[in-house]
Amino acid sequence: MDEPKNSRTLVESPRFAKERERFAPDARRFDDAMRAVDLRLSRDPESGIRISRGGLYATCITFSDGRTFAIYYTFDAATVVLESLRPGRILSDL
Repeated sequence: MDEPKNSRTLVESPRFAKERERFAPDARRFDDAMRAVDLRLSRDPESGIRISRGGLYATCITFSDGRTFAIYYTFDAATVVLESLRPGRILSDL
């Protein structure tokens, strides 16, 4: 199946990967939740909340047990870089 022409590649920064291991130890559950985030961000990264003039955006995922994670990212025409993962709400200051 071909990717849509406007689809971007998602890449985890080293910081995001480290925080993912720290904050989301249930990898299977987190991966399942991230599939929807990946799909949306790869097609429409501007759907998140712009939190800085430098191009940093954020979106959230919430699990059925109430845990919420903020995902911070940057993007260009070809790539979305997942920059940071934090438990809780979106903050304007990393």
